[in-house]
Amino acid sequence: MLSCHVLGHTEVAGDGVPVQLGGPVPRRLITALIAAGGDVLSYPSLAAAVWGEPGPARATATATATLQVYVSRLRGLLGPADRHRLARGPGGYQLLVPPEWTDVARFEAGLARARQLLAADPRGALRAVEQALRLWRGLPYLDLPGAGLVEAETSRLVELHEVAVETRAAARLAGGDAAGVVPELDALITETPYRESRWALLVLALYRDGRQADALGALRRARTLLAEDLGIDPGPELRDLEHQVLAQDPRLRRPIPPRPVTPPRQALRTPLTSFTGRETELADLTARLREHRLVTLTGPAGVGKTRLALEHAGRVREADGPWLVRLADLPDGALLLGTIAVATGISGADPDTVLAGLATRTGTLVLDNCEHLTEPVADLAIELLNTCPGLRLLITSREPLGLDGEQVIPVRPLAIRLPDGTPGPAVALLTDRVQAVRPGWQPTPPEAHDLEALCAALDGLPLALELAAARTRILTPREILDRLDDRFTLLGEVPRGSLTPHRSLRAAIEWSVHLLAEPDRAFLHQLWPFDGGFTYPATAAMPLAALSSLVAKSMLSADTSTNPTRYRLLESVRDYCREHDPAPARSAAAHAHWVRTLVADSADELNFPHDGHIIRSLTAELPNLRTGIRHDLARDPVQALRTIGQLGWFWIRGGHFAEARALLEAAFAAAPEAPALDRARALIVHGDLLGFSGAGLLSAEAPYLEAITLAATGDTSEHRALRGRAHYQAAFGAVALADATRATHHAAAALTLSESTGEPWLTAAARMAHGAALVLSGQSATGESALTEAAALARQHNLPWLEGWATHHLGQALLLRARTTPHLATEALTALRTALDRYLRTEDISFTLIVLTTLAAALHQFGAPGQGAELLAAVHRERLRHGIQPEVLLAGATSLSGSEFLPGAIAGEPGPTGP
Repeated sequence: MLSCHVLGHTEVAGDGVPVQLGGPVPRRLITALIAAGGDVLSYPSLAAAVWGEPGPARATATATATLQVYVSRLRGLLGPADRHRLARGPGGYQLLVPPEWTDVARFEAGLARARQLLAADPRGALRAVEQALRLWRGLPYLDLPGAGLVEAETSRLVELHEVAVETRAAARLAGGDAAGVVPELDALITETPYRESRWALLVLALYRDGRQADALGALRRARTLLAEDLGIDPGPELRDLEHQVLAQDPRLRRPIPPRPVTPPRQALRTPLTSFTGRETELADLTARLREHRLVTLTGPAGVGKTRLALEHAGRVREADGPWLVRLADLPDGALLLGTIAVATGISGADPDTVLAGLATRTGTLVLDNCEHLTEPVADLAIELLNTCPGLRLLITSREPLGLDGEQVIPVRPLAIRLPDGTPGPAVALLTDRVQAVRPGWQPTPPEAHDLEALCAALDGLPLALELAAARTRILTPREILDRLDDRFTLLGEVPRGSLTPHRSLRAAIEWSVHLLAEPDRAFLHQLWPFDGGFTYPATAAMPLAALSSLVAKSMLSADTSTNPTRYRLLESVRDYCREHDPAPARSAAAHAHWVRTLVADSADELNFPHDGHIIRSLTAELPNLRTGIRHDLARDPVQALRTIGQLGWFWIRGGHFAEARALLEAAFAAAPEAPALDRARALIVHGDLLGFSGAGLLSAEAPYLEAITLAATGDTSEHRALRGRAHYQAAFGAVALADATRATHHAAAALTLSESTGEPWLTAAARMAHGAALVLSGQSATGESALTEAAALARQHNLPWLEGWATHHLGQALLLRARTTPHLATEALTALRTALDRYLRTEDISFTLIVLTTLAAALHQFGAPGQGAELLAAVHRERLRHGIQPEVLLAGATSLSGSEFLPGAIAGEPGPTGP
């Protein structure tokens, strides 16, 4: 609803969210169009109203062009959902809003209802007129002073206001408050002493208060005032009243109003669509309401709280209830009890009467969309629960009421997948709604994949899924997916008859955001760059209270099952925040800086982790890493290259080979003049990726050699450590290629550099490379001894991943010798199991699969080919799940005994059934 307020300075709001109209010209323009009541206002008339005479109105062409500019700006301010309401008509413009969307129409309707109720229901009349008077904020059309367009209408509305204040006094008097209304009437007479109706009310109030003499005195003052100031006698009403007072006419006493007719109870609204995907929540809700009297459904806009509440209400059988009270359009808590009275069929009377009526009822009272009325609803809930023993309250809101004993059920977006990997309720809902608009449609396998991807992109949010389904009348799921960069325009408005009180997904989100305190709203707008969620340390500038508030109001979800807790914005909320962030470039830069800091702080442990925490935490932040790197590729490519290089082992251990190669290529191209150390580190990563691609082993040495050259441009410990790392990586590449000469050369260089740096990790890695080279050259005993020493050194310095790598190579070496010395088999398997344990401890996916490939070869070698094939099939399934190419596994198995049985099986072909 686009509400328009002109009783005072002009205000416009869309779904309760104020529209910032700007300066005086756009304010006068929109005011004039509101005053026209939907009629087309010609360009000259509109220009005269906006600028007056003389002014641009004299030059028709100039005025029209200027008006077009301001209209265009106003349409932008109204937003996509309402811009069409400011329409061009024949020769001018019009504002297409129903009269009831203006405060003028609501004021007149409230006054008319009050005058209608005055005789039969004075208290109902008083409530109606007070509600009308609350709309009066000042002189009507204040933003069009002196405009002929509104002159007559302003006079009419001012007179109606005078009538309204008199009606309020009359309602108080008819309701029995004679003593209390006298001061109000005295004040009104002082303001306008010649309105005889006010004198009549004052006389009647004094008489009913037992002050007959004062009533006669007021009549005489009125007669004197009219005679002396205007030279006239009182009118018939005052003259008749004087005779009645003198005669003490019984008709002057307060009349007993007839018993008001009880309004009919509002019927529950029955949804027209099927109920899908909430059976678990419905069962939980039913069980909670059976045991407790206050249950609140919380969750973000569009998640389906109202539908869940209605589904429960439609299935219960109660003596009187259930009742649904829609509160989204209620401006404040003043009308809360009256709205409940209408919904429950209690006659519109005073609060005590409504509460007394509810106290006799048994059933569930559903108070829907309470987030903007949290405090008055909470206060009323306490009173209802204390005085109405038969009532149960079911609340839907973005946040809990915060009452003792309140049972809170978070309603979350629908799951995309079930724990067993099958499509979840989000996919079922979307499929059902698409079939509703495309009867007989059954998704093909590609379309089923697109439906699941669309559910994920829309967070499983039911409102978004319903809107997307409606679009499938004209677009395929894939086309909708491809256009989600402008999701709010694409998804459009909700259909008529929908349960949501908002006309679009954007309006639903705006409603929630507008309810936030200004500081919380500012923090929320800055969170959009975070992709895939974030932890609290990532937003150190945000006070904990603000974070807590955003979670409580369902703007953020909090996953407390992880440590640390992970917070996440829905993708639609992210898009909204990106649109409304006043400084999006600054927010994106701050996020990219956080990513760089996170990676830099993690770099040392990432090379040789002590446990799986670092891999786990960076994997959780992978979407953020991608976003930060993409930002830097466009704006600071040197930083991007540095970050990609610092993440080197993360790419390998997590199996992110293709992605890392693409990012590296982009960074090398974007930062050709990057500092030597940054390029050297990135070149080592490039060599690692080539080596792990299997087919790239022969070309992997070139980047290592280039990195060594770049790292030799300085002689700091960092320069020497990078050269040592490049050498030992080159040594392992040579081992995989069975080139003993190159392997020995690079291992020796790495050993020499390790002695000059004193870094334990480099010493252990260099000894490991040297040991592998010795084994390759035929010096098995010496090589195995070096590998054992490397594992011991790694264990001594708490480097479990390096220990695993060393024992892995030791196990491979022992497997080779076990062909001729069978008793070494047990020792080989022990070493491989140690390697597996260390890789698992550090959560290294790639090397875990490599050592399992080695173990599969060992099983084949030791006479258990069936078990080896089963293990290899499991490896194949996991590498497909993680997107790891089979060449990676083969690269780690090139020196294995029994490797002749590996290539076909790793590629997915069945393994042999015999030795």
